[in-house]
Amino acid sequence: MFAMFRRKPDPAVAKLYEAMVAASRQPVFYAQGQVPDSIDGRFDLMLLHAFLLFYRLRSQHGALAQHVFDMMFAHLDLSLREIGVGDTGVSKRIKHMGQSFYGRMAAYESALSDDVKLKAALSYNLFGTLENEPDNRVMQAFVRYVRASLNAMAQQPDDDIRHGFIKFADFEVHDEKEHSA
Repeated sequence: MFAMFRRKPDPAVAKLYEAMVAASRQPVFYAQGQVPDSIDGRFDLMLLHAFLLFYRLRSQHGALAQHVFDMMFAHLDLSLREIGVGDTGVSKRIKHMGQSFYGRMAAYESALSDDVKLKAALSYNLFGTLENEPDNRVMQAFVRYVRASLNAMAQQPDDDIRHGFIKFADFEVHDEKEHSA
């Protein structure tokens, strides 16, 4: 696992991973998007962005996706160790994180065919720790964000992606009056 940190990672892999993490850490998701600014909230936003990235990479960039996945879990492992989790605890938590990753990837992919299903998957995963989900305009903003990000990524040339360049859409919560006008 630590071999990844001993050798210099492929620049494209590092760029894709960093873009995914940077996109998931945007303050707008916590302020306007009302995602809990907690370990769970941050993890779930990272997994949403991982889904978006891996969905784009899946058909023609399988090896690149695997390297980004490996880097993501190596960083999660390292982060757990940095906060003082012991070896056996790290192993259990990484296993749980892996299960969470695969569960969310399946949930999001199966929900892409229908906005109601996508909204439900986003609500369950991003806001599952809250007593009440955010209002409809926030949930609609997340559905639009997923669709816009997937569309934007589909338009990006494969060569750009092979070199580590990926762009997510902008996240915006519209006022109900603005949206209906």
